[in-house]
Amino acid sequence: MQSTTTPTAATAYAYHQGLALQRLARVKVALDDHNAKAAQAPRNWGYAGDVEDVGRKLLELLGALGALTPAEHAAHGI
Repeated sequence: MQSTTTPTAATAYAYHQGLALQRLARVKVALDDHNAKAAQAPRNWGYAGDVEDVGRKLLELLGALGALTPAEHAAHGI
């Protein structure tokens, strides 16, 4: 007989928080790699656009977590 268990909210939260933290570590590595590539092509505006887009998405994530300041909310309309 197979037993199925229903995860608790706390268990699910811990699992997904762990995944999110792993992904954040990967973002840091990817940003460092991207920075090294941008340094090799200082006239390439594509790298500046990439990192601007990443910054915007990070603001959205901060908004989802309720971590934006009132000034950031007002400045970015998030």
